[in-house]
Amino acid sequence: MNRFPLIISFLACGMLCASTRNCTLEVLNQALARLEASDEANSMIPLRPDRAKQLLTAIYQNPALAYAIAESAGFPNNMERLFQVYSRYFDALMPSVDGYLEILKDACEKLPLEGRILDLGGFTGILSAVCLQYPEGNQRKMVVVDRAPGPLALAAKKLSSISNADRFQTHVAKLEDGIDMHGQAYYAPGFTGATLVNVAYLLDDSQLHSVLGHIAAHMDKNGVLFFVDPDKKTFDDPTTKLNHAHNVYESALFNGARLTKESPMVVGAINATLGNRGHHAREQSEIITLFGKYGLHPKEQKKTYYGAANQILFGF
Repeated sequence: MNRFPLIISFLACGMLCASTRNCTLEVLNQALARLEASDEANSMIPLRPDRAKQLLTAIYQNPALAYAIAESAGFPNNMERLFQVYSRYFDALMPSVDGYLEILKDACEKLPLEGRILDLGGFTGILSAVCLQYPEGNQRKMVVVDRAPGPLALAAKKLSSISNADRFQTHVAKLEDGIDMHGQAYYAPGFTGATLVNVAYLLDDSQLHSVLGHIAAHMDKNGVLFFVDPDKKTFDDPTTKLNHAHNVYESALFNGARLTKESPMVVGAINATLGNRGHHAREQSEIITLFGKYGLHPKEQKKTYYGAANQILFGF
């Protein structure tokens, strides 16, 4: 793949912001630059790239050690709280990972250009932020839903800095419920599209059935569901998991991600718990069969995220 020199821009507050070097993703650079300018992570002191690579390599060779290091450094061992801490480091890392940006680019190009788009399990709102800006001139209204209030607060701050308030909503809620903590329905008004990106593997069968039931009942007949989830092998094969981690961080460092000394510990701790969360990972054939029960059938499908995940565009 051809790569262009790193494109940099001086933006708000004189921050230096890095864009992707991947030439196929250049169309996202303006959106990514605005995203970085609005990001709290700019206040974090970065590691030297060589030191970051050393730490990340060591941690992914022994993720259990990373979890212990994170705990000793004061990071919580409760998963809900750990995700709250992780959100800042997620924001600092992921906009520099080409594999993740390929997913975002595909989502932006496959989703309808207008109407309500549900970003289910949207976490800190990176996908929604990019979808509001690319392609230029789209009329989408992004609705970010997540059970974790901390990351969702980051999403609201991020989206408000790059768009008008009438173009996005955030809802603290469990995806299977359909009603947020204030009693507001977010599926029911209807929507033209939805995303489930790296979320379904966190849901058991009962929860996923409920989510699919809501989508089937309320998505427009011409709407699409953009789905990405880790392949079951990503969890079952330690070598596959390690190779994927290296691909993610090699890309991030190449593109100038702002990693700090805490980043490897926090991300490593999350990785160490994947085994506990990965038992809901499903084979691609299982996903297609399950979604088909709700009238959702694959329009397009491919392997993505350095071959570690299944990407499927569903429609009725």
